[in-house]
Amino acid sequence: MFTRREVVAGATTLALSGPAKAVTGARRLSNPHASAEARSLYAYLWSIYGRRTLTGQQECPAPPRTEFDYLVGATGRKPALLDLDCIDPAEWRGVAQRAID
Repeated sequence: MFTRREVVAGATTLALSGPAKAVTGARRLSNPHASAEARSLYAYLWSIYGRRTLTGQQECPAPPRTEFDYLVGATGRKPALLDLDCIDPAEWRGVAQRAID
């Protein structure tokens, strides 16, 4: 659950940011040799630009997946993006496995 302060801060941030502004210019990747997967992702991001919101969650370092599991339990949906922290070499194997899971 969010505190009143968190809700007000989030609403204020959204109100101050205003509506999305149209982007002009070429819609192409900077790498002309990008993989098919990268081109597909880029095309998807442009297809939802200004119409949809893509959300994500950063993993809490310990215990792992606390926020992720909460969001899935509360909404029944997984975030579109999951940020995994790879700063601790001792945890790299665990982080890689959580990314696969």
